[in-house]
Amino acid sequence: MSRENRWWTVISGASRFINDIVDAVRDGNSVIIKNSGSIPFYDDMLNNIYHQVGSDMYDRTIKSFDHSRICSGSLEEYLCENCCPDEIYIPSKGFTRLHFLVRSNVFEMNNSIQIIDRPDNQFEQEWIRFVCDYCRLSSKEDTIHKAQFILLVDTDRSISKAKMCRVIDYCDYVSEYDYYVFCLLSIPDSFEKNMKIKQYISEILSDLCLDNPSLIYDLLADPKEIYMNTYQYYNSFVSNKMSENEINKVLWKAQTKIVFPVLESYRCSLAEKYRKELETQLPYKTQFGAIISEADGLELGHILNINNTLKFLSNNEYSKVKCYKAVRDLIAHMKPADAFSIENILLE
Repeated sequence: MSRENRWWTVISGASRFINDIVDAVRDGNSVIIKNSGSIPFYDDMLNNIYHQVGSDMYDRTIKSFDHSRICSGSLEEYLCENCCPDEIYIPSKGFTRLHFLVRSNVFEMNNSIQIIDRPDNQFEQEWIRFVCDYCRLSSKEDTIHKAQFILLVDTDRSISKAKMCRVIDYCDYVSEYDYYVFCLLSIPDSFEKNMKIKQYISEILSDLCLDNPSLIYDLLADPKEIYMNTYQYYNSFVSNKMSENEINKVLWKAQTKIVFPVLESYRCSLAEKYRKELETQLPYKTQFGAIISEADGLELGHILNINNTLKFLSNNEYSKVKCYKAVRDLIAHMKPADAFSIENILLE
């Protein structure tokens, strides 16, 4: 499956975004899509809308309006003069150009769904006002010829609600978790590390590439480099470089989500495995004066201290506990552990 199809069909937030647009149009509404500049795989998104709307709306044609033709004057002036053949707007009290367009039987946009794709900044607000006002007025008119609009705008400003006009904000649909799932699904089959490593890669990528899933595919050319050499590898792909401190924050965040639970699981397994030995040293008083009365409450450092007395850990296990403790201490102090230690822990 191509990355574009995966994004718009498998990722829940993205597919729900498409479905809500299509459902609104099928219900007879116009749609204003906000923050369209944040939408990835843009052409494929438009193709999905064309296909899904066109498969059901047999009585309406879908057209793309070339807004670049509007060189001067207002939007409504242009539409009245160029989209209503053989009719002339004559101003009168209470009869605006908008009334003229709504009531015209020969308005070229009648019986169609017009896709207005990101007009220039100078016309963006004018298009927003026109679509809202057109929907508001046409809902009051006894007409079956009205036009529908799918207007894509870059603005993130609030848009006043209008009857028969649905405002859909792309940023309301796609979450960081969607990017994480997309990363996980996009890791090449040829990368044969275990699921924990793949989850770790996905956490790093979803943070680095938030709002830019196209970059995810570029970085996944070498998945191991993503976690073994993050700073140099990531910055080799982008013009807006991240500092080493910023990269370390990304790695630490990923380690708290993926590595820390592994460390805790190992600590619990140690407490269970050596419960009899550990309970002989309870209650255990920490260096800070806290009293631990159960084996399950002992940290890795406490277990190492007790082992200095009882010598119940093998050499290999002792080395493993020391490594896990060092990694845990770094993460607990908001610092990322080194890549080799993380890889060894996640591959256990």
